[in-house]
Amino acid sequence: LLILHGDADPRAPLDQATAIAQRAAGPVQTMIFPGAGHISLIAHDPARWQAAVQAWLNTLPPTP
Repeated sequence: LLILHGDADPRAPLDQATAIAQRAAGPVQTMIFPGAGHISLIAHDPARWQAAVQAWLNTLPPTP
């Protein structure tokens, strides 16, 4: 599970993302975007978004 979350999101506070991560079955990666509200995180910080998604994809097993 990959969780990308803005720490300034008024609609979905950071503690909600943390609760999801704690209850998830299996591996979880969480990336917090400082200063990001309830917006497109790729638009807010494209480089950070791309790095987070690429790092997560690299953890997945290869497909046959």
